[in-house]
Amino acid sequence: MKIKILHSLPNQILILTSQLIRIKIKNNENEKKTYVPPIIIDQATNTKALLSEFNQLTGTLITGRCMGGKLKIFPTTAEAHRAIRRFVDQNKLKAHTYEPPEEKQLKTVIRGLPSDFPIQDIDAELKRYGFSPVYIAPLKHRNFNSNPLFLVILPKNEASKNNL
Repeated sequence: MKIKILHSLPNQILILTSQLIRIKIKNNENEKKTYVPPIIIDQATNTKALLSEFNQLTGTLITGRCMGGKLKIFPTTAEAHRAIRRFVDQNKLKAHTYEPPEEKQLKTVIRGLPSDFPIQDIDAELKRYGFSPVYIAPLKHRNFNSNPLFLVILPKNEASKNNL
């Protein structure tokens, strides 16, 4: 197979092979594509009108797929994801999604404490070490309670990452 480069620009190359002509776009090394999780709307009615409303709301092309009475929406940017979630909440549509990576919080588990250890003491001790916990709760075991665990959710910031 013979390959011939016809034309080259800073971010794209036009490649001619014996079978086809295609344009290959080079991604910048420092530009990283961010993952935007899909939004699933349960019991969606009139999906075409809903998708066109999302397109007008975000100003970008929003694609969706119907599967078993549910509409799975694929936003292209994080801003579009937030706008669609806000619209879903305002119109009280039944939907679910995953947290975008930039909104995720750090979840840690503390073990080795007695099951009746007060949560206020854990909170005070974590604050003494420079953490600012958002949520602290004991985890319940279904079958046994020999090793109690405590879930601690911390905000995702540099101070929390550096202290861990």
